[in-house]
Amino acid sequence: MDRQARVRQLYEDGTALVLCTESCAMECNQCGGCRRETEGLVARNPEGALPGELVLVRPHRRQLLMAWLMLFALPIVGFFTG
Repeated sequence: MDRQARVRQLYEDGTALVLCTESCAMECNQCGGCRRETEGLVARNPEGALPGELVLVRPHRRQLLMAWLMLFALPIVGFFTG
């Protein structure tokens, strides 16, 4: 679930504002909108990336586990408990 993002702004606390980029499901030139910057977020910047550089953004494992539970485990439990 890594996403490519471009660093836009650095903050003094060691974080950076990054804008995630979106491609057309690996079929570039199909929609004409490849590499649109769609989603901004604040992320840790331990490597010291500078504004304009491309970085990979990866969610915490706990966030992935919670997303999995909400999408799969909770509906299954609800189905069996009625």
